[in-house]
Amino acid sequence: VNSTNLKTKAKKKKQKKTETEEDFDAICEQFDNLNKVCNFDKCKVKVSVIGVNCEFCVRRFCLQHSMAEVHGCGAAAKTAARQQIGRDRKIYPGSGSVSHSIDPTK
Repeated sequence: VNSTNLKTKAKKKKQKKTETEEDFDAICEQFDNLNKVCNFDKCKVKVSVIGVNCEFCVRRFCLQHSMAEVHGCGAAAKTAARQQIGRDRKIYPGSGSVSHSIDPTK
């Protein structure tokens, strides 16, 4: 009776182990698919060859949705830009207000 019990327990344990391995494989496959298609809502453009990884949300987008402001990371991008300006104490071209003064070199 004990040997039969042990065999059924071993079978159940083995089945449970293969189920968790299959679940893990399914999850890995889903994540792999996320890297092949643009992660923007309702956009199904393949990005396996040409795509951009967002540094703020760490997701992959097509070139059309790669800008942080387009796919929803605009606030994070703005904060990062302000922190960069604060660290460097320098305003980069295009990030400040427009100067309408005459250029002395011209």
